[in-house]
Amino acid sequence: MAHRVDNEYDYLFKIVLIGDSGVGKSNILSRFTRNEFCLESKSTIGVEFATRTLQVEIEIVMELWVIFIQALKKNN
Repeated sequence: MAHRVDNEYDYLFKIVLIGDSGVGKSNILSRFTRNEFCLESKSTIGVEFATRTLQVEIEIVMELWVIFIQALKKNN
């Protein structure tokens, strides 16, 4: 959902990427926010966070969060 904040930017989108380890969540974040991609990147432990500001007639700020959830899963 978008959130309106006056005088800073027009919209703020918060995006959370959740999934199994080693599937590329951090690389999606890195590619979108820094235009970088690394095949040898290590798995994220905990949380990773980055932002990107876009100008498309209005100013949009996107916050992207990567959350490692393996610890939350039950061991079968």
